[in-house]
Amino acid sequence: MSSQRTQPTPSLYWFVDDDNRPLALDLRGAKVFCFFGSRLNAETFKRVLDRPSDWILVGNKSASYLIEMCERASQEDGYSGFALDPPPNYGGWFPTWTLDEFKGVIERTTAGEQGR
Repeated sequence: MSSQRTQPTPSLYWFVDDDNRPLALDLRGAKVFCFFGSRLNAETFKRVLDRPSDWILVGNKSASYLIEMCERASQEDGYSGFALDPPPNYGGWFPTWTLDEFKGVIERTTAGEQGR
């Protein structure tokens, strides 16, 4: 395990339902797990959901936890894409990363925070 993975990263936020299942968006046939870099971005996105009151905002800043959660989501729950700050008016498309690419995003963010 990289020492960077144990370091805190800026908080990432996501939505879960009452059963702690993350919000999944279907994007071009891919199940996408959406993260948000701020509470404001998340709350803005939440307004476009069909039933916004069904979703609870949670967050974490541990790179290890975030990476493990992404790995579990990919292996156990079938997520094949990961996104950061999708726009609320995405119209069915926005940039996504694979699991390995998104793990790199988390690790680069952590490395950037260490350099401050």
